[in-house]
Amino acid sequence: MRRLTFLAALALCSVAAPAAATITITTNQGAVQGDNILFSGSDVDGPSIIGATQNGYQLTFSTLTGQTLTTPAQGQARIEPVNSSLNSLNIAATDGGTFDFIEFNLFNGGTTPVTVTGIDQSGTAFSFTFGDDPGENLNGENFFVAMTDAAQSIRSISFTGSAFTDIRQIRVGPNAAISAVPEPATWAMMLLGFGGIGVSLRRRRNRGVVQAA
Repeated sequence: MRRLTFLAALALCSVAAPAAATITITTNQGAVQGDNILFSGSDVDGPSIIGATQNGYQLTFSTLTGQTLTTPAQGQARIEPVNSSLNSLNIAATDGGTFDFIEFNLFNGGTTPVTVTGIDQSGTAFSFTFGDDPGENLNGENFFVAMTDAAQSIRSISFTGSAFTDIRQIRVGPNAAISAVPEPATWAMMLLGFGGIGVSLRRRRNRGVVQAA
């Protein structure tokens, strides 16, 4: 029993925190070459809209402030609000998975800064603010690229702040293979279980030796 208690304490003290991705958010257009997100043009207007690549990978675009979103007719690959400006949006894989990178164009912004935030597969947030420098102009095209380290992934990307006409030219690099790293408590329980199995096997072995004698 003492050995089991020691193993549990050792597991709780020595388990490292889960690894976190490093999400880089830049305005370097063309830094990645992903698959285009397209919209059917027949999506029902509402607080969220689903777009997909030609291979069927889907992203869900959800407003953060209760706006009604729509997609223009003629299959134009963009999302815009109904009778208002787009001032916030969250983008995530529809199946709950992750992606390696994403590029999008926030078109024709206002005068206040915009903050773009990426969440990695472990829940860590990485943010970038654009437009707070007098030399930065949000009018016209505003390309943002969020990418991460190899063997890591992005759970979602969002923006808040300046009001834009729409979001367009969205490209994504899917990644369905990466999941969140186990939390310290999970590792501790696993090590505790392994320790218990080891103690049980040793007791059985010792018992067998006594019976043989």
